[in-house]
Amino acid sequence: MRTFLALLALVAGVGALGYWATVEAAPHIESKIAKTAQTLVAGKSRHGVNVTVSGRDIAITGIAHSIAERDRFLSELSTVQGARLVEDKLEILAAQRPYTFDMEKTAEGMNIRGFVPDLRAEKQLSTLFSDGADVDISVASGEPNADWVPAIEVAYLALQNLDAGMASVIERDILVIGTAATNDIAINTDAAGNTLPQGYVWRTDIRIPLPAPELIVTFDAIDGFKTSGAVPKTLDIAALQTALGTTDISGTLEPAQDIDVADMLTRLKGVAPYFDAFDKATLTISPKGTTLGGAVLPDVDAEQMDAMLRSEFTDTMLDIRATDRSFAEGMGRINPATGVKESFSGRYWLPDVSFIPTETECETQITALSDGGKIAFAPGTAQLALSARSTINQLFGVGLNCLIADDVAIRISGIGDDAALAEARAESVSEALIARGMPKNRLLVETQSELAEDRDVVLAWVRTGNAPADLVLPTTGSGAGSASDAGED
Repeated sequence: MRTFLALLALVAGVGALGYWATVEAAPHIESKIAKTAQTLVAGKSRHGVNVTVSGRDIAITGIAHSIAERDRFLSELSTVQGARLVEDKLEILAAQRPYTFDMEKTAEGMNIRGFVPDLRAEKQLSTLFSDGADVDISVASGEPNADWVPAIEVAYLALQNLDAGMASVIERDILVIGTAATNDIAINTDAAGNTLPQGYVWRTDIRIPLPAPELIVTFDAIDGFKTSGAVPKTLDIAALQTALGTTDISGTLEPAQDIDVADMLTRLKGVAPYFDAFDKATLTISPKGTTLGGAVLPDVDAEQMDAMLRSEFTDTMLDIRATDRSFAEGMGRINPATGVKESFSGRYWLPDVSFIPTETECETQITALSDGGKIAFAPGTAQLALSARSTINQLFGVGLNCLIADDVAIRISGIGDDAALAEARAESVSEALIARGMPKNRLLVETQSELAEDRDVVLAWVRTGNAPADLVLPTTGSGAGSASDAGED
């Protein structure tokens, strides 16, 4: 009987103890396990994990960055005192191979594509990117190391220095390519790799784009032609010499973007004949247009020159003015535009002409300069065209040399069948020659009216034997005449 009672008391005691454990002790144990488990994972998850405790069983849910992170959590939770088991309900974040990040800078803006290890890194980079950037960033595991984001920041800031380009980050290799405005920018971009985290490799391919073509030709009546600017490789000094009709041109040309230079050469050839009228001039030719500015020689009317150029070159910006430079009487030069040796007299640069002035030679040279409408006039008028300056100057040099020959005439043909206009044009030529120093008492103006179409006008020398007693002949080829004989052309 006593044995039965003892057993009954034991059962009752165990039951009471079980009841106490269930009602009083179990919640306390569960709470303690949960608190310990939360402490072990708090702040250690990159993507957010959570632990729950049921009785003495721990369950962990959420996203583990990697298998290694999952195993670490499970290992640490298994050490919780009082826990019976740890249930793994974690998802493993997908890994990316290769781990890449690409940034492209264009005229339209920035394009960002790539992978980051967590949302914190994505937020950190997003504050760096410019407003309006097209950003497509995915969270993935597999990043090379903890320096992934700092390396991307270095690449991004380097890319901002360029006009356009791309920064490509593949694992620990970084390549920056693009174009820079200056060589200094290219050097600084390359040097940015020195700030990379250790273990990352930096390579660059930065190019300086060739500038747009711009040909600059300067002209000085004494110093000649010089050139500068940037032009395609097909436009060399030899091509410029051909277009200008000169072998005397100095300067250097930088390489430019490759375009068809035919239009540039055409515009240069069009302006080339007018350099002879300038004291100083600057011609600029580019795909955007043509500009010509300069000061004309003392014998050139700046307003007439401006009007003539504007009528011929309607798409050229002009700035034509009179020169303020003076030249010493008798000063010599080689005309850079023509290659002719000249001397300054009055307000003219006149050619120094020297040959044996036989009747045949004089006639040959005069005819070559004056026959067949080679002396140009403004349409319908007796005003000499600006293009006639050079011809008149050469005609003066030849005519002055021929003053010592008898029976020599300057025959000007092809100046029209209007008798009055033809004679007025002949007078203009005569006045122009006298203005340059031709003795006016040696010139006669006669018209040959028997021709049906092109009237000939003859500026004939008075025979030496019939010359006035007070006639003084200039020195042959000197280009000088008496002040009393000077006139205006």
